[in-house]
Amino acid sequence: MPRIESTLAGFLNVNKPVGLTSHDVVARIRRWSGQKHTGHGGTLDPQANGVLPIALGPYTRLLEFIPEPKVYEADIILGVATDSYDAEGAVTGRCDPAGITLEAVACALPPFVGEAVMQRPPRFSALKRNGQRSYDLARAGDETELPERAVRMYSVEPLSSALPHIRLRVVCGKGTYVRSLAHDLGRVLGCGAHLSGLVRTHNGPFSIDTAVDLAELETGLTQDPQRYLLDAGAALPHWPSVRLGEDRQARVLQGLPLILTVADLWPPKDLSVCGVQIPPEKELCLAYGPSGRTLAILQRDAGGFSWRPQKVFPGT
Repeated sequence: MPRIESTLAGFLNVNKPVGLTSHDVVARIRRWSGQKHTGHGGTLDPQANGVLPIALGPYTRLLEFIPEPKVYEADIILGVATDSYDAEGAVTGRCDPAGITLEAVACALPPFVGEAVMQRPPRFSALKRNGQRSYDLARAGDETELPERAVRMYSVEPLSSALPHIRLRVVCGKGTYVRSLAHDLGRVLGCGAHLSGLVRTHNGPFSIDTAVDLAELETGLTQDPQRYLLDAGAALPHWPSVRLGEDRQARVLQGLPLILTVADLWPPKDLSVCGVQIPPEKELCLAYGPSGRTLAILQRDAGGFSWRPQKVFPGT
């Protein structure tokens, strides 16, 4: 396979297939693109598919700014609980869910919505405990539970049902385990449950409607990579931006502040994801160089007109 220049920079909106880890996808993109600086914007379990933002080159430094929420469509089976909270785990309990109605499911969901919902991650997860991955400890027989933590759940609603199978749309914040939601729902209903399938339809502004299949990228990144690369504005449309000339670009590259007025800044776009309105950014902006490529993130000084470079991408 021919190699391409390793200076590629931008975002890819990848539709991750079932069976691969997020790390597997990053490794393949790295190999196909020739860009060793590659990262992803939010882990998806191997059994899940859907939106996985990938950043190349200096854009990896922007991954931390991709906004919430994340949106999932979750397939759940009532009546069977597992130790991993999904279909890959060992069965820990069975209960006939024949008496569970869709109305009962809907009534059980409101307590799972809120700004700080307490959730216990599965033992079979990539979280670290005592310097080791929790799933490694669990596979070695360690049954110690992970501590609960607060997660943001914007909404959880039923999409369809053919009991004991139900499908939910989950709109949530970072760090949420939909597997834990499935397990906890089964516990509340008194019948047990586990996650049987998961699709991430949105990761902030990245949507599955425009995601590219991994198989297409295998050849696409070697033949016409610019067709698939997205600029920073695709990940941060709710940020204001500014186009700089040569003089002001030089100041930014030297780490010097700029005076920017409202007239200098392009206003941010309205961003709403599945009913969640993302507030516009007021203290950070994207600076583009004369070529139109992302040059830097600028941060405003204490609400004034002076903006200082926070992250600079001179090679883009």
